[in-house]
Amino acid sequence: MKNINVTVKETGAEYTVDGNQVNLNTQSVVLLHVKREDIRSYTRQGNDLVLKLQNGDTVTIKNFFVVDEHGQHSDLVLMDDETGALWWLEGAGTDGAHYSLISDLSEVIATGGAGQSIAGWVMAGAALLGIAAMFAGTSNKDHHSSVSESDSDADSDSDSDSDTDADSDSDSDSDSDSDSDSDSDSDSDSDSDSDSDSDSDADSDADSDSDADSDSDTDTELPTAAQNIAVIDNVGPITGVLHSGDVTDDTTPEIKGTAEAGATITIYDGDTKLGSVVADENGNWSFTLPELSEGSHSLSATVTDKAGNVSERSPAFELTIDTTAPAASIPQVTDNVAEHTGQLQSGDLTNDATPTLNGTAEAGSTVTIYDGDTVLGTVVAGEDGRWSFTPASLEEGAHSLSTTVTDKAGNVSERSPAFELTVDTIVNPVSDLQVTDNAGEDTGTLNSGSVTDDDTPTLSGTAEAGATITIYDGDTVLGTAIADEDGRWSFTPDALAEGSHSLSTTVTDLAGNVSERSPIFILTVDLSDDTDSDSDSDSDSDSDSDSDSDSDSDSDSDSDSDSDSDSDSDSDSDSDSDSDSDSDSDSDSDSDSDSDSDSDSDSDSDSDSDSDSDSDSDSDSDSDSDSDSDSDSDSDSDSDSDSDSDSDSDSDSDSVDWPLYFHTLFIT
Repeated sequence: MKNINVTVKETGAEYTVDGNQVNLNTQSVVLLHVKREDIRSYTRQGNDLVLKLQNGDTVTIKNFFVVDEHGQHSDLVLMDDETGALWWLEGAGTDGAHYSLISDLSEVIATGGAGQSIAGWVMAGAALLGIAAMFAGTSNKDHHSSVSESDSDADSDSDSDSDTDADSDSDSDSDSDSDSDSDSDSDSDSDSDSDSDSDSDADSDADSDSDADSDSDTDTELPTAAQNIAVIDNVGPITGVLHSGDVTDDTTPEIKGTAEAGATITIYDGDTKLGSVVADENGNWSFTLPELSEGSHSLSATVTDKAGNVSERSPAFELTIDTTAPAASIPQVTDNVAEHTGQLQSGDLTNDATPTLNGTAEAGSTVTIYDGDTVLGTVVAGEDGRWSFTPASLEEGAHSLSTTVTDKAGNVSERSPAFELTVDTIVNPVSDLQVTDNAGEDTGTLNSGSVTDDDTPTLSGTAEAGATITIYDGDTVLGTAIADEDGRWSFTPDALAEGSHSLSTTVTDLAGNVSERSPIFILTVDLSDDTDSDSDSDSDSDSDSDSDSDSDSDSDSDSDSDSDSDSDSDSDSDSDSDSDSDSDSDSDSDSDSDSDSDSDSDSDSDSDSDSDSDSDSDSDSDSDSDSDSDSDSDSDSDSDSDSDSDSDSDSDSDSVDWPLYFHTLFIT
């Protein structure tokens, strides 16, 4: 701004500053050419006085609050160039700061010379407006008038003095001023007339007619305290009207309210004055607080009306400044869906598309949950700082979960480290089940419905790498196997009991998804030894007692001289021990216990009585018919081929040739 007039109190030296900043080197009077209403607020910042104007300008008076060794300080005076009124800001920077109307600047200047100089400025301003009597006592304080009023001029002051005296000045003072002094006394006398009737009245007759008429109707009524006080947060994610007791991250919040129009509102933090502001014509006022320190503050205000009366303090507005960001909250993630449940680790798979996220943070703070850069939602930490959140169903695939914490003041934490999670809710196909026989002569891959002599066959198949395969016999779990990185798995059960078995599998992947049962594989275990040891006790010792001692000594002396040497000694030893080797040990192990004890006692006691007295009819062709087929066909074909089909043909038909038998008997 232009024409800031400065007068040094000690020397009366004057200088003018054009600009918005004045640097004072000593105690001075600073005159600003502005109206009171043009001042929006004034604030003490250290030793500087900062004024904010309604037009947005800021004027800074450096070192304004510096006091010298004599207690002398600087003063501020406002001059209304339209009316010539002078307003002195008394007690700037103190609780009792207020404006006083003064007639000239001598009251605020220590040296007389300075008063004369400043008066020159004031007169110059008044002359421009044709106000010659501006110093005639506009103050409500008598001592503000310097007029001596000696008026020796006996001048009963009838002063007919036609005194055109422009001063409308009801001033009964007809002042005919018999005072012949021609003094046409044009007396422009702007005399707003508190009736000071400065009556410059050229006639030296001091006739200032001070007419004391101070008319001082004193206003001592205290103004109403500031009303409707509100504090506004304009910083960070949480903004708007605050309430007493709130926390804010705005160190320079706005405070506003209502008061008497034109009154001065002074704002305090505890007992420290923060600044002041003038209420507009509607009584509204607003003030931006200087930067507040971290911690608690107690804000209040007083109202000073135009008469200088000061209201009581408004109720304290408690406010806490908090600009420190809270710590991040690292979430824990819990799987609530079978097969695998419980706390997950970053990097895990889960079949739970809505896992529970939880953690701790500053009590009452707001936790925001993200998937990448997408906000999933928010939750408020409880009094104990704990919070829990369940997201909407997450899509199949990878997710990167993190959080931020916003405290009550609006400070926001850093993002927490990402929690990597893969959602897998797709059930994998069942594993193909193969069964391999590894015992006996017949080995290899079996088909469902096969019979095997291997009671610990190998079960194998393929599945998702890392998956768990559970093997069942009916509803009984035989065990589990883990598929390798190629997806292959193999399992050997404990010995299976003889009989039928229904084998199947399920697959549980790393996310906990469980497949359906695989198709049933029917397997019969048969451990009987078909070596047919056929104990077939068929000892078939074939005792065939057919010891066939066949005493048949058959010495067959057969006197039958029939020299027929046919020695046919036929001792016919016919030993026919009938070893009938019919060893018929019938190795036919054919374990076929086939008790077929087949002792084959073959009662065929085969004592082979074979009475074979061996009458030996011995027609002795010596066909010795005793072929000794010993027809005792006891061939002992004992067909007992003993393929031991065990037809045990042991036909042991013992088809005795009855005709031959009787024939022989007859001959004998």
